[in-house]
This record gives sequence, C-alpha cells and structure tokens, in this order.
Amino acid sequence: MDLLNSKVATILGTTPQIVDVAITSFWVGFLMCFLLRRIDQFLRGKNRVYPPFERAYEVAQNHGIGEPRGPARSAGRVSLFRHENANVMWLEDLDEIFQLPSDQNNRQVLAITDLIAPKVFRDANEVRKKLNLPDNYCPPYSGVAEAWLRNPGQWEWIGQRIPDGGFAGKLRRGVKIQQFQNGIIVGPLPKKDDYKSERTIWISFGKRWNGVVSKKSIWRRALDKLASVPFLARVLGRNS
Repeated sequence: MDLLNSKVATILGTTPQIVDVAITSFWVGFLMCFLLRRIDQFLRGKNRVYPPFERAYEVAQNHGIGEPRGPARSAGRVSLFRHENANVMWLEDLDEIFQLPSDQNNRQVLAITDLIAPKVFRDANEVRKKLNLPDNYCPPYSGVAEAWLRNPGQWEWIGQRIPDGGFAGKLRRGVKIQQFQNGIIVGPLPKKDDYKSERTIWISFGKRWNGVVSKKSIWRRALDKLASVPFLARVLGRNS
C-alpha cells in the first residue's frame, strides 16, 4: 500500500502522507453516509419514499399518487416501447403492462396484469399475422402484442411501434419500483437520446403519468460503459 501511495503521490505531484489522508477521508465519509442513511431509514420507518424517487414523488403528489405502501424493490426485467400515440412500459417479472398515452387530455393510463407473452409474440411477422396488420407496419412487441390481441379496442389506437424509440433489452438490476396508494414510481430508466441522463417514471393509476429527468452519476455512467461489453453485461446482470 505504501508503494502504491508513493506512485500515486508522484503522479499527482504531492506526498504519500497527503494521499494516505485523502484515501482515509474518503472511506470515513463513505461509511458516515452509509450509517446516516441507515439511521434515517430506521427513524422514518420502512414506508418512506425511496430517496432517488423524491423528485418524481413531489410532482406525482399533485396527481393523487398517495403515500408509499412499502419500500422500493427490484422491478426485474423492464421494457419501455414508444408507439405513435403512447409509450408502453412492460414489467415482465411482475406481469404488468402500462399504457402511457401521449395525449393525456383525452386518454388515461391503462394497466393490464397477468400476461404470459409466448415467444411467438417476439416475431414481427407472426405478430402481424395474428393482429391482421399490413406488412409495412412495425408491430407491438411481446407482452404488448398479447395485450393487443386480447383487446384490440384498447390498443389499436396507440399506433405502430417506433423502432428507435425505446429499448427491448431487459434491465435485470438497478431498476426499482415503489408502490403507492394510487400508483407506482419506476426508475431509473435510460434516455435513448442522452446517455448521460436517466428518467424516473411516475404513474398515477387511472389518471396521469410523467417522467423526471436527471443526470447520471459518474458511477452509473461507468457501469453503463462496462455493460456495453457483452461479457460484462452478463456479469452485471444487464444483458437482454
């Protein structure tokens, strides 16, 4: 360790003692933050807003999302698709799919549960056949296709899928969901047009939805870079 500190000090143009103090201060600060968060969780109880969701919750409160029903937990595999007239979020492990209209003045959020989504719904040609869609139509994918087949009247209006408007990969870690009295908050989700930012989506059941955009931390950006390598993506549990 002394040799390493000496090398770092040489690179930074300082002394090994200062490097040693800086490293010690970092770990002390890290442990203090960890302990303070644990103490805060204990004092507030389990049913509190997950800290990264606080900004989204401030907005969602105005739309009747209510109080937390429990702590945040892993959302498992998440897919977010953009269609002509709506976004669709599919929480595969939780068997839930949310239709999020672009025009919220004329349509409200729709939630569907108990989806099976056979593999056949992942083949665009098969989906077009089952839904009687034209050959040049970009069809819904997987769980969205199954919901569409079950009730075309609820889904045809969303229009065709925009291929570059969402991600079909499944984020197996890092995405959290917290349930509230009248809705949920999910995040962080990537922004396809800005790798430095991410979104937290809030949904007030039967009412409205929206997303709060924030800048990714350097740590999260580093993880995303690592996850772009196929082998490391599997190790990190972020493979599609």
